[in-house]
Amino acid sequence: MTRPKLTSQFVQTMDANLTYWRHRRTQPLPLPPEERLAELRNLSFALRYGLEYPQTRLKSVELLGHWFEVFELHGLWGEWIQIMERAIQLCETDDPFLTCKLLNRTGFLYRLNRQVPIAIATHQRALHLAEQSGQAFERTYAHFFLSDDYYARHEYSLATEHGLMAVAGFEQLGMLGPELAGTYNTLGMIAKEQGNYEVVEQRYAQALALWRQYGKREKQLYTMNNLAEALLSSGKSEAALNCLQEALEVLETTPNKILETYLQLMRGRAYFDLQDFARAKTVFKQIDTLYLQQTGLLLLLGIVLNNLGNVSLEMEDYAQAETYLSEAITHYRQVEDELNLANSLGDLAKALVSQGRTIEAIPHYKEALLLLEKYPQNAWARKLFAKFTAAQQALDLETLERLESG
Repeated sequence: MTRPKLTSQFVQTMDANLTYWRHRRTQPLPLPPEERLAELRNLSFALRYGLEYPQTRLKSVELLGHWFEVFELHGLWGEWIQIMERAIQLCETDDPFLTCKLLNRTGFLYRLNRQVPIAIATHQRALHLAEQSGQAFERTYAHFFLSDDYYARHEYSLATEHGLMAVAGFEQLGMLGPELAGTYNTLGMIAKEQGNYEVVEQRYAQALALWRQYGKREKQLYTMNNLAEALLSSGKSEAALNCLQEALEVLETTPNKILETYLQLMRGRAYFDLQDFARAKTVFKQIDTLYLQQTGLLLLLGIVLNNLGNVSLEMEDYAQAETYLSEAITHYRQVEDELNLANSLGDLAKALVSQGRTIEAIPHYKEALLLLEKYPQNAWARKLFAKFTAAQQALDLETLERLESG
């Protein structure tokens, strides 16, 4: 980054700008998403310059903490990572406590940005430094973040181990609020992937009670979305819809495009499970895919397209299903999400078979099965593997019978 010439007037102007952003944090952001994103990018610009000079560096790092959750919730992870990396580079030799904090938060952003191996390495580095410098607080946070990281990599034993260590650490520190709620939420997600739905509902209930108690509405909505997904997975579609309706009412007081996308995706899935395909399609079509493209949220965009493809399959519009699913597959490959990729490959194969293009379908089933074999601990992967194996075997048998009769 090219630094402007340092003068006392420039430093004073920059310091005043950072002071403005410190006060701005206590005020609501503009409601229109485009205005909100523009304002956050102005803040990014101020922090990039503020970090470069010793006179304004500490205030800039302080603002990184104040605004961190806002950037997290608005999907600007790649942009914030660059600023956090520079802060670590500039502060690493001066303050082990500050460095640990920056490492933990940067690793969290790496995970959100689908850079899981780097997230794990960053959090392991934070854990090591925290243990060396006797920082129980940041050590516990590192365990919490590592639980999320290993969950994202489908390593559920390690995810559970770090999650339980985080619970013990937060309890020992007397931190029985939002931090503990976040850990319960993660343990609920792990249990859901393992198909242990009784534990799922218990963990989410623990998290929700704490989110509500401490007024963390955005976090509450994420957990309500997770709970709705668990209810759908255990066949409780009506209960899931009730949960989502409550969440959407809360969302009206806390506008957030990403949260709205998650909740609408889950609401559409609930209608899909109830076989109300027309209503499911309407909900999925209401999602702002342009916003997802502009903010680089390709995983969410892929899920929307996949779900529209599934609705088209059920409504027997096979050509449209093929289009949606092919686009979803492109995005899943970009973000390297193998489970969602396998799911869409199997659904695309079904769309091709339904159009009489059996030969084209077989390679998609084979690729899907190869991907799913990597995740034996994942309940959804096991379910998809059984489903696609049966479908491929039926195709193989049909092809064999056709050859024998021909």
